Formats: sequence, C-alpha cells, structure tokens
Amino acid sequence: MSEEIKKKRIPKYDRITLYEEGMKRVDGWIKQVQESRTGVSLFRKDILNWYINNAPEHLDARAVKILAMQFFDQERFLRQALKDVRDAKERGETVTLKDLMAEEQSVKIRNPRRSRAPKEGSSESNSVDPITNKISNFSS
Repeated sequence: MSEEIKKKRIPKYDRITLYEEGMKRVDGWIKQVQESRTGVSLFRKDILNWYINNAPEHLDARAVKILAMQFFDQERFLRQALKDVRDAKERGETVTLKDLMAEEQSVKIRNPRRSRAPKEGSSESNSVDPITNKISNFSS
C-alpha cells in the first residue's frame, strides 16, 4: 500500500499598495482598537480583511458610477474601440466610434488624482465610507 502524500495548501496572498492617506487611516483604526482593550494584536492585513469581509458583496449603482468615472482611461477605451471596430469589420459589419461611445453612455476623461484635504468643520471622529456612504466610527 502506498501512502498518499498530502500537499499542504499554502494560501495565495495578493499584495496591495496603500496610498499614504489610506495607511494613516488604517493605522489610526488599529491604534483605536488596540487602545480600547488590552491584549489586542492587530495588523493592517487583519483590519483590511475584516473591513472588506463586512462590506456589501456588490457595490451600489452610485459607487459603480463614481469608480467608473474616476478610473476611466481614455487610451484604454480607444484601444478597445479600435479592436471592436476591427472585429466588426471582419464580421462584415460597420461600427463607428460614435456608436461605441453611445454604448458607453457617459465617456468622461479621467481626472488627475489629487490629495484630499480635510474639510473645514468636519468631524474627525466619524468618516463616510465612499463605497457604502455609511458613517464609520473609526477615526481618520
């Protein structure tokens, strides 16, 4: 009888990079939780996984629209449009750029990112989650 050698499954990790503002916010959450109770050991990955796992599975329509507008890439759109025009031409169809733009409904140029400064008179103890638009009690 041969014994089966069971391979240990190593979880696959995907590393992400946080912007400085995001790191400060996450570090503030960690500090807040650690100060609330002795013996809490919490890392960035723990709090981010907890936050993501407690977020809704699907984004609402408003969040989808905001993300699509913020991360729209005109060059990527044009490359895909060129591919679509070529594919249509191979099938013997006629598609224009105007048709493709109409399909997209709202083609907007991606605005350059800029750092967000806290608004005057805003509460530091509550922050609004841009995805769910819910108020979070984590301090920023």
